Amino acid sequence: MQTLFPLGEGVALKLTTARWFTPSGRTIQRIAKNEEDQATQAAMAVVADTVLGGPDKAVTDSALKERPIFHTDAGRVVRGGGGIVPDLVIRPDTLSESEREFAKALGNGLPQFRDALTSIALDAKKTHGVKSESFKVTPEMRQQVYEKLRAHDVKISADVFNGGGTLIDEQLGNEIARYVFGRTAEFRRRANNDMQMQTAMGLLRKAQTPKDLLSLARSSGSAATAQN
Repeated sequence: MQTLFPLGEGVALKLTTARWFTPSGRTIQRIAKNEEDQATQAAMAVVADTVLGGPDKAVTDSALKERPIFHTDAGRVVRGGGGIVPDLVIRPDTLSESEREFAKALGNGLPQFRDALTSIALDAKKTHGVKSESFKVTPEMRQQVYEKLRAHDVKISADVFNGGGTLIDEQLGNEIARYVFGRTAEFRRRANNDMQMQTAMGLLRKAQTPKDLLSLARSSGSAATAQN
């Protein structure tokens, strides 16, 4: 819990002045020995949660075991300190080897890549060539990206470019959806490709009550752990 102390027009000091505890006595805040320890824990969390790989399972599992255990009134085990831990952890997909190779080859050509996506999306809007939100990016659309990159002296071999096809199609599809159908359509398209959101929606559709939802999440989490 934090208190805001106004210091002047548009300026204030925000200080942590209390901790919030659940009825079981649990606090989700990190437990640190001092300010340096707090900064170290925060830095480790940032390093573990990378863009390409998500939290490393060995690191997160080890850290989780060190957190104190509490129980809800229904007997559910919850951990204190370090933030909220989901019952079912869905780690983001990592780039494939060929997608990594494409991203590396693109290098400083990222602005030109973004410009190419926007240009194609604007053309689609102007020509009314895309009729439905559920459209699929065609090989011809992707080829336009390649040609625009070449026109801007971004040199990538056709094999390397096509190796990143899934990644390119996803980015291009999002861009076209935004310019042709609007931000809401873009969000829907991104949501359809969001593994975490789709997993959560799948559990919600199966559950009749909050208790059912927690049971489904726990059983799904146990199954995932067994497979790993």
